[in-house]
Amino acid sequence: MPGMPVRWIIACVLLVIIGVVLIQVPVSTRVTKVDAHTGSRSGHTRTWFGTFGRWQEITAFERRLERLLSGGVEHRWVFISGDEYNVYGGTVAFNCGNNPAFELHGAWIDRWVEQASDADLLDLYHLLRTRDRVKITAAVRAIADRGLELLRNQP
Repeated sequence: MPGMPVRWIIACVLLVIIGVVLIQVPVSTRVTKVDAHTGSRSGHTRTWFGTFGRWQEITAFERRLERLLSGGVEHRWVFISGDEYNVYGGTVAFNCGNNPAFELHGAWIDRWVEQASDADLLDLYHLLRTRDRVKITAAVRAIADRGLELLRNQP
């Protein structure tokens, strides 16, 4: 079998080429979205074989709003990331979307939600639905200051 070593060399070279090509081929995408009205997050993993691993993190703000609003919360899901991964688990691309101008996620907002009146919560929710970035930014800064103050003063 004099041709056998040549076949093995060709097979090995082809496997190396395929392995190198697979480094650049995305096989899955992890998508993350944020709700611009409540700060809640959701996501999933999309592959060639379908969508898997759906998840959602509901903020304390949304949980409390659900109790206050008889018609439920109106969501506006905004794409914030969709990182692509190759067959080896390495990152092929980082895709970024339009993150809202505020972040309603974390201990500071949870503390504010705990002590805020129902009227304050509804006012913030209605303001977030207007999409007025200037007013929203000012309101969220004031809330962040109050929330951080509450965190510093907790026992």
